Amino acid sequence: MGSAVTVEELETRWTGEYKLFLPGTIGAININTANQETLESLPGVGKKLAKEIITYREKNGLFHGTEEMINVPGIGIKKLNAMKEYIIAE
Repeated sequence: MGSAVTVEELETRWTGEYKLFLPGTIGAININTANQETLESLPGVGKKLAKEIITYREKNGLFHGTEEMINVPGIGIKKLNAMKEYIIAE
């Protein structure tokens, strides 16, 4: 059998490996430059919606502000509010 591991050791290992997934540690994503995979990391955004964001950006140019995301098909107020703290438009 292996040696015993303390809760503190597990906590340290877990936070080190998964730090980016802990609340409040994700950096802001620039919706004007983010690729498909990066957009999919936003709350409530899957492959289809990430593609819609990119398509909107290609057709209409860069986003002038994060609130403009409401114009993307599939993004409503609730979804925008869920991702608003994680996005910027620069």
